[in-house]
Amino acid sequence: MMLRSRSVACGVAIAVGMGGIALLPIQAAEQSDVNRLLRTGQCPRCNLSGVNLYGKKLQGANLQGANLRQADLWGADLRQANLQGADLSEAELYGTDLRQANLQNTTLWGTDLVRARLMGTDLRGAKITSANFRGANLEGADFRTAKLWGVNFYGSQWQDANFDGVDITSVNFDREGWQRTTRQVEYRNPVAP
Repeated sequence: MMLRSRSVACGVAIAVGMGGIALLPIQAAEQSDVNRLLRTGQCPRCNLSGVNLYGKKLQGANLQGANLRQADLWGADLRQANLQGADLSEAELYGTDLRQANLQNTTLWGTDLVRARLMGTDLRGAKITSANFRGANLEGADFRTAKLWGVNFYGSQWQDANFDGVDITSVNFDREGWQRTTRQVEYRNPVAP
């Protein structure tokens, strides 16, 4: 089994926020962290940035507080995994199974979650910016107190998803799906089809 890493040992990311532009270093994954995750399923606060975990079986893994920036988790099995406080910025999670995973207080900036399965997933307090959930299954997902900015939910299934207390700004959503959610949100700048 060969692991590929999409990141280089030392790179730079540009972060644009209120007040300007900042350069942030991107560190490559630590091979010892990758080995520990694959061997034990336990890797809290690990550096797994840019690692290729395409299709890996990581059900129930403990990745609390892990750095998964730009990681390739396409089609991975992360059911019931603990990703609380993890940084999944620019990660590839296309078709990933995240059913009943703990994504509380995660950072999902520019994350690709197209066609991901997030049924019953806990996303309370998550910071979700410019993420793509197109066609994802979010049935019963809990977004309470999350911050959503520039997120694409078009074509997603989200029956019984909970959006109470969510700060929603410039979000693209499917009107029919939105009608089936549980929510009491602070809502600004809607973008609807």
